[in-house]
Amino acid sequence: MEVIKRKNNIVYREKIYVDGHPITKSFSRKSDAKTWKNSLLADRNKGELNHKFFDKVRFQDFANIWLEEKIFTYAAKSTYKNYSAYLRLHFNPVLGTLDLGNITKGHIDRFVLALRKKGHNPKGINLLLGCLRNIFNEAVNREHLRSSPLKGFKNLKEDLNNEVYMTEMEIRDFLLSSSHDCLYPLYVTALNTGMRRGELAGLMWDRVNFLRSQIEVCRIRDKFGHRQTTKGGRRRIVPMNSQVKAHLSELFKNHASDFVFTKRDGSPIEVQHIYRDFTKGLQKAQIDRKIRFHDLRHTFASHFMMNGGNLYDLQKILGHTQIEMTMRYAHLSPDHLASAINIVSFGNFHDVGAQGEIKVLKTFQNI
Repeated sequence: MEVIKRKNNIVYREKIYVDGHPITKSFSRKSDAKTWKNSLLADRNKGELNHKFFDKVRFQDFANIWLEEKIFTYAAKSTYKNYSAYLRLHFNPVLGTLDLGNITKGHIDRFVLALRKKGHNPKGINLLLGCLRNIFNEAVNREHLRSSPLKGFKNLKEDLNNEVYMTEMEIRDFLLSSSHDCLYPLYVTALNTGMRRGELAGLMWDRVNFLRSQIEVCRIRDKFGHRQTTKGGRRRIVPMNSQVKAHLSELFKNHASDFVFTKRDGSPIEVQHIYRDFTKGLQKAQIDRKIRFHDLRHTFASHFMMNGGNLYDLQKILGHTQIEMTMRYAHLSPDHLASAINIVSFGNFHDVGAQGEIKVLKTFQNI
């Protein structure tokens, strides 16, 4: 309820929305305003309100309000930038001038079809649909809409088994060709932990525990700065194997910065330059196929599974909130269910080894 103080009196103004259209009325008494709103809400819930004479709210007008009031205030700068681009390039040209309450599932179907015809992949389209859901859900929360046109709308099926990962030979060639690069310890850490580029760039010594052989991932560093957060908003613990621990111990002996990975002069690495230098390393190793820095994360996960790791451990190391994200690597261990039963095996007490050790990229430990 809005309270308007005038020179000689006070006015109480109430507002409700019917299919995206606002209805407002002012009263001199607060109780009358409440009674009016409750009466109209009851009529609206019974479907007895006609909205054709009410003011209309265009999609682009509400989306801009959502962007500035919700996303700019509460989301990361990178999210605000991405969503701004989604509105400008994809949503507003198609939906912008439409009345918010008149957008149907049919509009969404045609929107998705147009994206497919332009060559957008399912993963990219699903990202756009996720943003669009946020907009319409906020419209429902603010009583602009009774329900979202995306309610029950299914995402496109993504091929989660086509992640690019480096072979053992490619990793060997890449690490040998990059052995004198100042980013070499960062590459080794990425291959042996699956940490993201921003997490590596934002890693500081106060989160490296040599005693417990652990790294606490709780910060990222990107073009927007150094932030106390991660992609999923949750901290996680990543174990260090012998290779990571050895390289970080060597860096720690002569460190002159709070950041773990730095340039030769001790200044923090520019996160935008990591991919550039990584690409040069691939070229020196004569690896011609397209490999992104993020594919080092897929490389770790893939070899983790091929070397006998399990999905639950991998989920915790990568920081996936849903096991479905980790399941994309299950096919790389075709006998992962059959061999799991051998984890518990009573009766043979000869040659018992350390069965609980996590094997991570053992092929590359002597490089």
